[in-house]
Amino acid sequence: MDNDIYINAQNDNVNSYSAALDEIRMGRKRSCWIWYVFPILKEEELMADFYSRYFAFEIVDDAKAYAADSILLERLVTITDALLAHDKPISELMASDIDVKKLHACMTLFGNICPDKKCFELVLEKFYDGKPRSSTVKLINEL
Repeated sequence: MDNDIYINAQNDNVNSYSAALDEIRMGRKRSCWIWYVFPILKEEELMADFYSRYFAFEIVDDAKAYAADSILLERLVTITDALLAHDKPISELMASDIDVKKLHACMTLFGNICPDKKCFELVLEKFYDGKPRSSTVKLINEL
């Protein structure tokens, strides 16, 4: 998968990465950007719409390529750190149950492929009782 689709989406004038970061820093996701800011593997339960399918990684190597891009990884770490700055429940921060699940999948994925970046594991500990998303772990092991 080409990382340009994520860079282009994040640099968009409407639902940009900077708008997403501002929303998280203010304490609540309000617009639609989760697909390209917190990307995930294709999990059937989480692929309810076109954008979910379009931005989801087909294979783990796609996620590794995303993590190898210094801009994308820095942005992911920065917005993940912004989540950690809050004491609100994750359901309040993310605003919908499906986005709570997608964030869980993203943190599980990047916690697995970027073990040196502790923020992903810290989100799992703080908001998900320290538990990775089991369906994501299964996919990581299968792909």
